[in-house]
Amino acid sequence: MLTELSIRNLGLIGSAAIELSPGLTVISGETGAGKSMLLSAIHLLTGGRASASSVGKASDQLSVDSCWELSEDDRFPELTEALDALGAEVEDGLFHLSRTVKSDGKSRAVLGGRPGTAKSLTAISSKLLSIHGQADQLKLRDSAEQLRILDSFGLRGEGAALKLEAYRDAYRAWKRAAQQLKEVQSNSAAKRREIAALKSFIEDYEETDPQLGELESLEAMISKLENHEQIRDRLNTAQAGIDHEDYGPLSVLEGAADELRRAKALDPELEPLHALAEAACESIEELAKALELQLSRSDDDALEELAEAQGRIVEIQGLLKRSGVESILELDEEITGSRKALEALSVYDRPLDALRAELEAALSALKTAGVALTTLRAKAAQKLAERVNGELGDLAMGSTVFAVSISEAEPSSSGLDEVSFTIQQRGQDAQPMARAASGGELSRLMLALELSVADENSSKTYIFDEVDAGIGGATALEVGKRLAMLARSHQVIVVSHLAQVAAYADSNLKVAKHDDGKTVSTTVDPISEVDRPKEIARMLSGVEQSEHAQEHARELLATAAALRTGR
Repeated sequence: MLTELSIRNLGLIGSAAIELSPGLTVISGETGAGKSMLLSAIHLLTGGRASASSVGKASDQLSVDSCWELSEDDRFPELTEALDALGAEVEDGLFHLSRTVKSDGKSRAVLGGRPGTAKSLTAISSKLLSIHGQADQLKLRDSAEQLRILDSFGLRGEGAALKLEAYRDAYRAWKRAAQQLKEVQSNSAAKRREIAALKSFIEDYEETDPQLGELESLEAMISKLENHEQIRDRLNTAQAGIDHEDYGPLSVLEGAADELRRAKALDPELEPLHALAEAACESIEELAKALELQLSRSDDDALEELAEAQGRIVEIQGLLKRSGVESILELDEEITGSRKALEALSVYDRPLDALRAELEAALSALKTAGVALTTLRAKAAQKLAERVNGELGDLAMGSTVFAVSISEAEPSSSGLDEVSFTIQQRGQDAQPMARAASGGELSRLMLALELSVADENSSKTYIFDEVDAGIGGATALEVGKRLAMLARSHQVIVVSHLAQVAAYADSNLKVAKHDDGKTVSTTVDPISEVDRPKEIARMLSGVEQSEHAQEHARELLATAAALRTGR
């Protein structure tokens, strides 16, 4: 329930703090008094366009603040999810929603203590409010809006929601299959060339299999092999020095070891020195063998290794040049991207017949899901028509028969159905409501639909802007009665010029314009029970002080009270 609405500097409203009650609240006032400003304030809270021209002259910004009473029972799943998604807070069962608009057109929203956007305002307010005005009557003529109304009535349960989601999944799958086939058919040749190039690049990379650090190792190897002759000359010189019979280190060390062997026979404590000499001889022998092994490699082997290393570098550098990168690390990143691109293009590598078969299967699944949805809507259409016709009888439209027709349509995200609301007068053929209903009839049809569709399990506040346009007399009394009935389970706020509707109000707010010769301002004040007959008299005759009009007003209030209680 909307409990408080505070408005500052909105048009002619300098400051208004409005307390709202449960049940039916009627907002009345002279034409041009500023009732539209109240609706503009609520429009801003729903995320509507913020216009700098709405900012009054008293300040450089306007503000609209609202307080909503949300008990745990009021927070149905959709509202809870929307609040949680925004991180909005509900403290002690109260939720605050506000918006400010500056004179430069910039606006700011706060939802439950958290900053928000116009989009987030729309997301939350759509769960709190249902607004109906003359613009909605025009929208009611649209087939898409008629489908939305039918679905809001007939697709409420969990089972219906699952079928609707199953259809939407099937619809998305069908659209994907159709798009894939279309793209393959129109871009097949170019895409296949792209696939071939990617495959060739990936195959060459995998065959080459370059390793991190490999280029540096190959360059070092090539440098060594290019100096092969100089290295070999030095190795020969080293070997000749070691192998010299008279002066080579091995010959000298062997002689020294032999002398130390004789010496240790005379002095056992010299054994360590002899062991060192023997070890030195063994080291020199190992060095000699290693030199011999190194020198045993032919010049042809070195040339072959050099050619292989140079060829390997050419292969790797060719891959680098082909991909436009400078290092193997970058090449690895490039190949990862190529593999992902190839995967994305995999559909273009499939036969067209396979894609056509997939599309047919997706269409079949779509039709199956769509038929299930159509069946639900057909049942809902019959029930909705019965309820609306029951309401129309009470709204002085008993000779009008309302019906909902469902015809096959091209697949859309909403289903395979086109919905049309029709009305039929006695002795005439049924015609689309969009063409056959007058403005006054549309007002009552919209009210009848809203009364029929209203979900007692939801906690929305309903706002009607001149839903009683074009009617009067006994019909207006019935409209007031139906609004009062809706107000038994919902908070209902109505902007009305009709005394017959205002007579049913649980509370009455009056919008008045004041002109002191210097400034013009608008106020919004509650009307006490004592003063209600005066306001009803004003609405009846335009003269609130008329005793005759006030007597008529008291009679009207008594009639409304009796009708509301069924007496």
